[in-house]
Amino acid sequence: GGGGAGCAVAAGVVVALAVVTVRRNYDYRSNLAIWDDTVGKQRYNWRVRNNRGLAHSNRGDHAAAIRDYSKAIELNPVFALAYANRAAAYYTIRRYEQAWTDVEACRKLGGKIKPQFITALRKTPGRRQ
Repeated sequence: GGGGAGCAVAAGVVVALAVVTVRRNYDYRSNLAIWDDTVGKQRYNWRVRNNRGLAHSNRGDHAAAIRDYSKAIELNPVFALAYANRAAAYYTIRRYEQAWTDVEACRKLGGKIKPQFITALRKTPGRRQ
């Protein structure tokens, strides 16, 4: 009968789906890889940039995080959370003046800063707000 041709097509589909799955698993091998892939598809999405910034921060790459938070702010200047996240990244790399500037921007936009963060920032050299 004609069952051989149908099996060959089905086998081809299974192989194609397996290749797609392997590629997707490669993309999703880490949280950062997921966000890298998403930024590639949604370059001008400020939430995606902010979330990739968080992934960078979680890996300890605060310079890359700051670049993503800055891009999120450029794309949406009233996104208070990006200022708060960038303030935390600046604090971590001891750029306290920039951290204070972002705290102020976040607050002006109605965003919330954790009191423990302000307490820690007040203990650093420089201004005390």
